[in-house]
Amino acid sequence: MKHKESPISFKTPLVQATLRGEKTITRRLNDLHVINKNPDDWFLNSAVVRRGQTVAIFDNKTSSMTLEIKCRFGAPMHLLYVRESWAIKSSPLDASEAIRLNWKGCNQIDEILYKASPRIGLRHVHGNNAHHFDNMTYLDESTEMNYHPLGWPQKWKPSIHMKKMYARLWLQVVNIRVERLQDISEDDAIAEGIDREWCSETVPETGQDASGWGYRDYSDPSGLTFEESPIYSFLTLWQSINEKRGFSWFTNPWVWVVEFHKTEAPGRSV
Repeated sequence: MKHKESPISFKTPLVQATLRGEKTITRRLNDLHVINKNPDDWFLNSAVVRRGQTVAIFDNKTSSMTLEIKCRFGAPMHLLYVRESWAIKSSPLDASEAIRLNWKGCNQIDEILYKASPRIGLRHVHGNNAHHFDNMTYLDESTEMNYHPLGWPQKWKPSIHMKKMYARLWLQVVNIRVERLQDISEDDAIAEGIDREWCSETVPETGQDASGWGYRDYSDPSGLTFEESPIYSFLTLWQSINEKRGFSWFTNPWVWVVEFHKTEAPGRSV
């Protein structure tokens, strides 16, 4: 059975967290804007799956109005391909070289780099309806980026312009639910992929070990401030992305909560 596929965009640090397996949940506002003009005026009646798509049913608290809103990210088993910041270098391929390399019919090579991990990339050899994809390692971790064979620095393209064929990170939806933003748990805040660091600390008065995880405060541009609460860390991450869009944490908007795990790209390995 072929599963439905939809795009989803992640900022570079969250792509990195997903690649590390630290981000397995995302909260999204898509298509909930009508509800979120006055989020306190609505309550969630139910969320159901119809024809492979999650549908949230909201009732207005002060009138008989009911709204049904479809989730663009589908339902469990749905596939999501991640759009991320990227770059492309295209070059022609000589016909004799294509035949020698068993790429008969191909006449162009596209090499794709990803801002989240530019030492590796994807090679796409194509032409006359023939396509070959190869994962590429351009630099090892010990080599400086200015020795990159495709040139450095790159001019990164916005994630919104990434074609599906160039997506290297694919996700499969595990669950979708709807809730208010401030209902997030500590476990969910951590699963959102927030940065954390082990902080060694001793209580001066008693000598007691007070070491534990610290979670990044995204309101500090230096990235050097870590707090005890993962929920506060997620709050600052949310504000850094969504406050300027009019969806502050403190308005407590309704969100889709999409749980996922990494999977393979259909038709090729990732």
